[in-house]
Amino acid sequence: MKIKTLKNQKPIDTDIHLKYLCPNTSCGYTHWLSLKETQTKNFKVVCDCGTVFQPKTVKKLKLIYLARKKSCSNQTKTSVATIDNEVPQDLLNKAKKILIGYGFDALEAENLIKDSFKQKPEKDCVKLVKNTLVLFGG
Repeated sequence: MKIKTLKNQKPIDTDIHLKYLCPNTSCGYTHWLSLKETQTKNFKVVCDCGTVFQPKTVKKLKLIYLARKKSCSNQTKTSVATIDNEVPQDLLNKAKKILIGYGFDALEAENLIKDSFKQKPEKDCVKLVKNTLVLFGG
């Protein structure tokens, strides 16, 4: 029996509830309203404390799916050819940003990337960062 795996599966239905706080500051009770209730014109909520409030009418909700990121290697193919083992500026900036995320300061990251590139020229951002970290680690 073959098992078919599907990618990019999207939902067939939604069950959305929105959380509202009672406007009475001394109450603080939370109310869960369904999307259908919040889309109903003149819908009112009566809290246990006796406060009556009307939530703002929701017109529609939109699901936005995460877009796939392009890998560093796809973007560096358009970079300018290196002269005298210098790192292309766009590749340097991407790799430097990654190293800064790991806790290096900007100047330190740039120097490490340049040293790594001189020893082992690499056009792929991921491989360049990996080589830089290996060089740093000894």
